[in-house]
Amino acid sequence: MTFGVFDVVRDRQITKKNTSKENGRGKIRVIKARNITDDGSLVSIDDYDTWIAEKTVRGLAIAKYIGDETVYLSPNMTYNPRVIRNSGDFVPDGSVAVLIPKQKMNLTAEQMAWFSSDEYRRFYAIARNFSTQSINIDKTSVFFFGVPSHD
Repeated sequence: MTFGVFDVVRDRQITKKNTSKENGRGKIRVIKARNITDDGSLVSIDDYDTWIAEKTVRGLAIAKYIGDETVYLSPNMTYNPRVIRNSGDFVPDGSVAVLIPKQKMNLTAEQMAWFSSDEYRRFYAIARNFSTQSINIDKTSVFFFGVPSHD
């Protein structure tokens, strides 16, 4: 496994005040932690999903990652990490970390699935010292998002 391959960004500007439960013209879907499944897909969840006006999100720093397939997304604040490729016309809120490769990389489906494995989750809990205070993915803890080598 290779460690220290990602930088991380999390949004702190998308809030309940600037989002809505209503989808429609001129809105962009907001991806939250529970939308990311173990199998690497995104799911819609009734009464959970939100949208933000395109004109609002374009003024936020996180907007530069909309549709950027060179970065990956992972739920924040969990001992059940999972990683998906950022693709599509959506924006992650603060419950989702944007993992930015330090060098160009294209994770395989198997490498992304690794982050959802029981083995990796046990490792990650130990690496985070079974913390009960904060398990935010930050510039220090993102080191432990180790990428397995190709076999």
